[in-house]
This record gives sequence, structure tokens and C-alpha cells, in this order.
Amino acid sequence: MSSFLNKHVFKNELVTAAFFFGVTVLAILTLIYFGHASIVLSLIVLGVITSAMLGVNTMLISLIPHYFNKTGKVSTVSGMLNSTTYIGSAASSYGIGAVAQHFGWGFTRISWGVLAFLGAGICLFASRKWQQFSKSR
Repeated sequence: MSSFLNKHVFKNELVTAAFFFGVTVLAILTLIYFGHASIVLSLIVLGVITSAMLGVNTMLISLIPHYFNKTGKVSTVSGMLNSTTYIGSAASSYGIGAVAQHFGWGFTRISWGVLAFLGAGICLFASRKWQQFSKSR
């Protein structure tokens, strides 16, 4: 779905990633306000969050490196992006537990929303430069 939306709607990997970050923010808000009402709703919303973040991952990890083909830096860019992903995953594995233990799950969910909001903002901020760069390739 993310590749389809990027190719046919947004035509910019960073705008597409921002869209999926936005979906994540909305899903987290749903989880915060309505998640306590139903375990089924919570599970569906968590599935939406996971799927939306997979869309972000597809844009940033899978599609961006091919723009560096002409410079011979595809492997370098891909490796840097993948290593960043794994570092973030490892840090969040510990970090989410630590935040939840010290501040509770309510604060943890809010922090997820803030991070997704910041991710959307960063992607939108960089999207114009990315558009210029990607068109030159």
C-alpha cells in the first residue's frame, strides 16, 4: 500500500512517510482515548500502528537507497539506514520498557504519538529538498 500511494498519489518518499507517520499519530490518539474500551479495538489499532510504521520503513529503508545508484552509494546508504533502524529498534526495546516502568503506559503511548508527530514533521520539512534531489537522479 505504501509503494502504491507513493507511486500514484504522493510521488515523494518523504511525503509518503509523513503520511504514514500521521496515520500512526491518529491511531495512537485512538488508542489513548478509546483503547481502554475494548481489547479488540486496541489490537486493531496496534495493528494499524505496526502497518503504518512498516509503510514508513518501506519508504525510508527500501526505496530511498536506489536514488544513489548513479553515485555507486546504494550499499552505503542502505547500510547506514538499516543500521540506524536496528539501533533504534534495540534502543526502543529497552527504552519502551524503561519509560513504561517509570512513567506508566499512558505516558508511553503519548511519547509514541509525540515521536510519530516529530517524524512526520521532519519528513515534511525535508520533503522539498528530497523532491529536488530525487528529480535530479
